[in-house]
Amino acid sequence: MHPPISRCFTSLPRKHKPHLEIDKTLKSLCFSGRLSEAVDLLCSNGSSPVRPQTYSYLLQECVNRKQLFLGQRIHGRMVTVGFPADDYLTTKLLILYSKNDDMDTARKLFDRVPKRDRVPWNTMIRDSCERDSTGALSSSIMRCD
Repeated sequence: MHPPISRCFTSLPRKHKPHLEIDKTLKSLCFSGRLSEAVDLLCSNGSSPVRPQTYSYLLQECVNRKQLFLGQRIHGRMVTVGFPADDYLTTKLLILYSKNDDMDTARKLFDRVPKRDRVPWNTMIRDSCERDSTGALSSSIMRCD
């Protein structure tokens, strides 16, 4: 059994930058297959900042493991701490929701991406086609607004 992660994190020397240490800890937990613990730590982290790359890494792990609930918790944390989601992270969230069959939320996120490059478009088109038994594209996706 692993030691409680909170004990490991609080025993770090004070001279380290907390945001770098938490980023390393979160990635290490994911790498060792402990995604749920990583998300628990992220959500109980208080106001210690987390780098955008770490959010991206955690979200990608949720996509890879089809863990919508954990991804929703990360998304909620981003909103709660007022983390400014850029186009890249918004697209990562869009992929998370679309790969987990939550196309309503994916569409809302898609509508918020001001600069839609090919990744958000391809995600929405591909995942809409996969869900449409006729193979026809959803008219809501094909609207170019």
